[in-house]
Amino acid sequence: MLWLSELLLQNLELDSFLDLEALIRTKASEGERFYQSDVKPPFPDTPENWDDRLEAAFTTIGEHCFASGNGCSRGVTGDLGRETG
Repeated sequence: MLWLSELLLQNLELDSFLDLEALIRTKASEGERFYQSDVKPPFPDTPENWDDRLEAAFTTIGEHCFASGNGCSRGVTGDLGRETG
C-alpha cells in the first residue's frame, strides 16, 4: 500500500504538487497496486481537487498499461477495475 504520508516523508526533496503527481505516476508504473491519501500535500500549489488528481495520476498508469498491452505490472484493466494477473 502506498500511503501519501509515507511518500512525502521519504521524499523531502519534493518542491511542488506537480513533482508529487509525477512521483505517484512513477510509483504506479513500478508496480504499486494500492494508494491511499491520508494527508493533504503541504505545497503552496496544491489544488482544491488534490485528492482526485493524485488518484487519477495513480490509476491512469494502469489504464495505459492495459490499453497498450505493454505488460505493466499493476494489472488493472482501466475503468473496469478488475485484476488481470
